[in-house]
Amino acid sequence: MAALIMQDHWHAGMVEQSRGWNLCVSSYMADTEAVIVEIGREAYTTSVKAGGHALTVDEPGDLGGGNRGPSPYGLLLGAIGSCVVITVRMYADRKGWALERVRAELTHERRSPGDETIRMTLRFDGDLDDDQRARLEVIAGKCPVKRTVTGDLAIETTVD
Repeated sequence: MAALIMQDHWHAGMVEQSRGWNLCVSSYMADTEAVIVEIGREAYTTSVKAGGHALTVDEPGDLGGGNRGPSPYGLLLGAIGSCVVITVRMYADRKGWALERVRAELTHERRSPGDETIRMTLRFDGDLDDDQRARLEVIAGKCPVKRTVTGDLAIETTVD
């Protein structure tokens, strides 16, 4: 099992040459379809529409929400973790390695504004040797969503 603290930086468009295989997944490309997020009068329950899918995001009851879906931070951790396990799965499949399952457990700690850490623990199940496990740990760090979040991300907001 490998423990990672996410602290590296990345710039858009990176393609990593890894032992003859281009690690490039669709998430590296700029998404052109907008994600729509709306909230009505119901306290903190939001509707998210992305890529033809819909989900509910909400705050837990102790924060005034209805706990009808993951919190925004839960969704963020889920996005990072999903991208990491997909990236590892794609690489292992491409190599023909006996990776049965990948599990990522993520937590978020905020000590003060601007002083935050996301901790991720990975588990690789399967008939893998130590070199393969070490390589998968490196590949996990190449996840494009993780790199976007830890890179020089700018959010530009306009009001209609």
